[in-house]
Amino acid sequence: MSSKNIYRFTDTNINELKEISGTSLEFEDLVNLIQKISYVMQRSNKTDYVTISKYTKDERLIHESKLELPLPESTSFDVTLEPFMAKKPLKIKQQSTNKESKSKTPFKLSLKKILANPKMKKALIIASSLIILLFLGSGVLVASAIHTASQTRLKESREQTISKLENEKKYDTVAEKMKQYGYSKKAISDMYISHDKFQKAIDTDRNSLERVLIKIHTLDSNDQKNSLMAILNTNELKLEQEKEVKMYLAIVYQDGNYIKGHVADINNAKLSRFIVRYVIGKGDYDTAKAVLKRYPNNSLSSDLKTALKSQLANKEQQIADLQKQLNDINKSNDKDKDKNKESKQKEINTANDEKTALESDIQAIK
Repeated sequence: MSSKNIYRFTDTNINELKEISGTSLEFEDLVNLIQKISYVMQRSNKTDYVTISKYTKDERLIHESKLELPLPESTSFDVTLEPFMAKKPLKIKQQSTNKESKSKTPFKLSLKKILANPKMKKALIIASSLIILLFLGSGVLVASAIHTASQTRLKESREQTISKLENEKKYDTVAEKMKQYGYSKKAISDMYISHDKFQKAIDTDRNSLERVLIKIHTLDSNDQKNSLMAILNTNELKLEQEKEVKMYLAIVYQDGNYIKGHVADINNAKLSRFIVRYVIGKGDYDTAKAVLKRYPNNSLSSDLKTALKSQLANKEQQIADLQKQLNDINKSNDKDKDKNKESKQKEINTANDEKTALESDIQAIK
């Protein structure tokens, strides 16, 4: 390392720091890593601590203290890390008796003797290899952490640039920046869609039509009509796309006859859901059944069943009213009594047939 002093993390439950516990870092790497970890913990509302130790190059401890994370946003690293500015190692008192000093004889083993012993030579090679691997591994972890923090800052900076330009309604400039930053055509097209720039969205991504139509369907009636007609008249649409646009126009113009006659033109599930909701609202249950047969949907089937049950209740009330009218005819002395009875009975029979058909339809919906 180029620095005279080194730093290490110990005594922590923070996974990112536990993984490099004991790894020697330079001061700049220490600051970058602490900043990155603190930022992540602030976002996730987590708290913890880490003990940081400063050593001389020859492994003598200069300073050691516990740091609570995350750091407040107003934290000055100069103030926080001021205790680490000490340069002299801590003085550690060593107490030993003369007797102990005399009894302990230093054990010296030369490299030449180690290499002469095959077992010790093998052990030395293995230990050296492990040390090299650990050193390289710790370097990769630190470099990865610094790279991740740098990428996070870059991403946030780009997002702020895009947001600022969107607020200024400079959508074409936003698109240019997004392309420069590597965003996909779909992402750029969706940006245009979110601001109701539908033709720009289609020009950017020719596969965006379905997403455009879904957004248009959320607008008020006049804006829907204008937007759909503009798409129909401005673009060279494929046949299936043209059919889809016309079906959305039929909903906006409430052209139930067109929808009823062009159920086969419904070519995707999302459009089918809009159509079914529309025709149920208009009481066209036969068209709703026809569309649901092609594009099943449990929720809409339930809505259709509820609507049919309501219609069945109305039909039962109608039959009761007709029966009452027939009873009144039977009690009358009208000269056309028989003719009126026959006519009313036909109405009752027709209503009963319709009631039976409704019951059958309801039974068929699962």
